[in-house]
Amino acid sequence: MTRRQPGCALKDGAWEHSISPRYGHWCPLSFWLDCRRHAGWYPGVLDVLNDLRPRYRLAAISDAQSAWCLPEMRAVGLDGYFDPIIVSGDFGYRKPDPRLFTAALTALRVVPENVLFVGNDMFRDVYAAKQHGIKTVFFSSNQGGKQAEGVKPDYIIYQFLEVRQAIEFFERQ
Repeated sequence: MTRRQPGCALKDGAWEHSISPRYGHWCPLSFWLDCRRHAGWYPGVLDVLNDLRPRYRLAAISDAQSAWCLPEMRAVGLDGYFDPIIVSGDFGYRKPDPRLFTAALTALRVVPENVLFVGNDMFRDVYAAKQHGIKTVFFSSNQGGKQAEGVKPDYIIYQFLEVRQAIEFFERQ
């Protein structure tokens, strides 16, 4: 587990997102920061978020503590993108605990069947979303677990910019 430091910025951040094509809600259901020596983004993150923000509501779930997570999100300019922000430390349990996902879905007033979830950890993200009946996109990044027994995402991406193609794929269905 990465130790969180105040004032750290995003480096190789991991994103999980969901979209409700029927109701027009976009909710990244998970967001966590990895503090490293140099801050940076996955290529295209801000472009994708800026494209999606006018069309969808954004939310975040973080496996972190509010004391670290919220300042980190502000430091990298993400605090204006997400509402609600669900921080696992405030609940006392971590992903894949279904209560975190239920809290985000409830706050957004969406049903799981109308949500697409993008995550980079096969167990904590894809397995957890599938337990709710949510369609999944696995972001095969340099973070997160790549395998979980019996877990298969509905779609796989290798670059964050491919989130757009995943959304288009599911909207056509």
